[in-house]
Parts: sequence; structure tokens; C-alpha cells
Amino acid sequence: LADRLQATTLASMSPHQTWAPSSVPAAPLSAASAPAVPPPHTPTPEPTSDRFSIADWVAELHGMVKRVGPGTNARLLSLMLDKYKLRTHLSAIKKFLLLGQGDFVVFLMDALKPELDKVADSMVLHSVTGILDGALRSSNAQYETTETLERLTVRLLTANPRDRGWEVFSLDYHVDSPITAVIHPESGRAYREVFHLLWRMKRVEFVLSAAWRQHMMAATVRMSDVLPELAQYIHECNLTRNRMWHFAQNLSSYMMFEVLEESWAVLQTRIDAARDLDELIEAHDSYLLQIKHKALLAPEMEGVSQQLYAVFDTIVQFCEAQDTLFQDALTELHRRRSREQALERHAVDGEWAPDEDEPELAYQEMISSNRTAGVSEQTVEQLRDLNMNYQASFDDLLVRLQESTSGTEVLRFLMFRLDFNGYYNGVLQQATPAPSMAIVPASPGL
Repeated sequence: LADRLQATTLASMSPHQTWAPSSVPAAPLSAASAPAVPPPHTPTPEPTSDRFSIADWVAELHGMVKRVGPGTNARLLSLMLDKYKLRTHLSAIKKFLLLGQGDFVVFLMDALKPELDKVADSMVLHSVTGILDGALRSSNAQYETTETLERLTVRLLTANPRDRGWEVFSLDYHVDSPITAVIHPESGRAYREVFHLLWRMKRVEFVLSAAWRQHMMAATVRMSDVLPELAQYIHECNLTRNRMWHFAQNLSSYMMFEVLEESWAVLQTRIDAARDLDELIEAHDSYLLQIKHKALLAPEMEGVSQQLYAVFDTIVQFCEAQDTLFQDALTELHRRRSREQALERHAVDGEWAPDEDEPELAYQEMISSNRTAGVSEQTVEQLRDLNMNYQASFDDLLVRLQESTSGTEVLRFLMFRLDFNGYYNGVLQQATPAPSMAIVPASPGL
């Protein structure tokens, strides 16, 4: 810069101007009385603004940056996508944190159920981590690279006094620099928020599948024929479970396809079109915001998400109460069949049927007071209340969804999935959470 400034200054001077003190020969020193002749005044040259200035320098620097910028950004994107495998990390997060690897999720829930049913404070991290490793080896996730699988870990959240393992379990995926420029800590928190929603949804599917297996078992052993007193209860439980299953399956399909897969396709397109790191970061942040909005996790949809969690909790409680009913019913069924087999043996041997012994009489007196075919009235009443609570919660959820779909096409599609035949039109027209689907049995029932 100094060299250019001096050259410009010299070029701007006239031919008669010089940097020497004087262009006139000095007078001879002849006598002391001769007066000193002062040198002629030479004006100091000043750099001209029209030839060079700071603004010109900044403009030239800006032009140089524009010339080298595309190549530098292309090199940076190549490093992020190829050397540091950004797409591989995003795909792994989608498979594990967003539960896109279906067989892995099934293996994990089956293996974790005994641990997650415990009180949260009694869970041991290394035991849960070992189960996670087993689920990875038992599913198609085993074909992922070792580096990818080592980044997947278990995180146990802070537990409230009444929490069980289901509420505190979480998966985490670690990334290093420079990937952290894209998958930054704020996006990590967003991924965990989406994971907890999807994990609770998968748990609902898990318990409803177990409830369906109980109904299949009851049909196999002909429970309704052996215990006709429970036939009405079992039938009504099956109807309620079918409605819950319809809700869970349609919600799961919506989350997996309309939310995750569609957002993933948009992210891949934007990554391909990104020209610099800023556009790459913006594409990923937009991807997470889109998922949270469609998955009912946006701040303006907090009421809808809370109601969704209330429906989830009611379904889990219903399945647990139904499990109690089937366990008691199976105990009674085995007791009756054992007694029938004993009577048949006496008949074959030509012996008189045994008299009612004291334990049998005591048992009959006990079940006649507060039980129906071995099932307590408390269990029946709990199932009845949970059925009505589910109807009220689900109707309230539909109303909240209808209020939130005014400007969101994808939420309108969710509404169509949940009410494709207009069954809930009456509830939606009234816009009040009324239990319009509650079962009213002809005989004592749920």
C-alpha cells in the first residue's frame, strides 16, 4: 500500500516539481557580510483522491473475495459432505433419534420393557446401554459403520418422583467439530424434543399391540365361553382398543411420512442446492423447524401437544387396566378348568363327585362379594372410567386440531386421516370435548 501511495503521488506531480530542496544552484559563499539567500519554497505534494483512496481499496478487496469465494465455498462444502460425512450423520440421526429404523425400535422396546417399567431412580445406565448394544446387533442397524454406532448413546433425564423408565429414557447422538457448525447444540435439543414425542407414540403402539395379543389369546382359549360373565367386558375392551389403534396407526403414519419423510426430502434438495456453509446451516435449521411445526411441537401449538400427551397417557393406563382384567380372568379360567378336569376323572373312575371343600367355599364366597368371574369390580370400574376419559380427551384433541388447521394444509390432512368418514362431525360442529363415543352396555359393562 505504501509503494502504491508513493507511486501515485509522484505521478500526480508536475514535471517541474521535485522532492529536492531547490532546483536553483546555490549562491557562492564569498563574504561574511553577504546576506543568506533563503531557498525557494517548494509546495508539499498531496496524493490525489481521484487516483487512489480507501474506498477503491475496499472495492478491489471485495471484488477479489467475490472471485475466490465460489471456489472456497465449494471446497468447504466438499469437506463437510465428503470428508466429514455430514449426510451420513444426518441419516443416522434420522434412523435412531427420529426412530426411522423400524426393526431397531421394535427390538429396543421389547428388550427395554422390563427396565423401563421400573421406577426411574432404580434404572442403571450401564444396563440400559448394554440392552441398546444388543438391539443394534439384532437389527439391520448392525450394518452401519462402527464410527456411527459408537456415537449413539443412552441419556437418562432427571426423574420426577413418580416417573418410570419410560419417561426418562432418551437416545443421544454425538458429533464433533466441524459438524457441530451444522448440528449445533440448539438443534440437538430440538432432536431430543422430537424423539420424546415419537418415543411416546411408539410406546402407545407397543402397548396396544400387546393388548391385541391378549384378545387373540382370549379367543384361542375360548375365554368368553368358559367365563360368560366376562364376555361383555371383553367385547367392550376390544371395541375401545380398536378405536385407540385407529388413532395410533393414523398418527404414526402421519408422523413418519407427512412429517419426517417429506421434511427429509426437502432437506436433501436444499443440501444439493447449497452454495455455502450458511445456506447449509439454514437448510438444517429449517428442516428441524418444519418437523416441529408439523409434529405439533411449535410454541403456538403447545395446547395441542399437551392434549396429545393426555391421550397417550389414557391409552397406556387403559392397556394396563385391561392387562389386569386378563390376568385375573386367566387365573379364574385355569381354576374352573382344573375343577372340571377333576370332576371328569372322578366320573371316569366311577367315583362320586367330591363335596365342596372349605377352600372352594371360601373362594366362592369371596368372588361373589366383590368379583365377577375372578375380576374385581374396581378393575371393571377403572376400565369404564378410562374409556370415557379417552373419548373426552380424543374429542378435545380433534377440536384443538380443527382450530389449528386454518392455515396449515398438512394438519388438515391429519384431520382427514383421523375422521375420514365424518364420524366425529357432531363433536367438531359443537366444538366441545364431549364424550360422544362412550360405550353404554346393555348389561353391566365398561
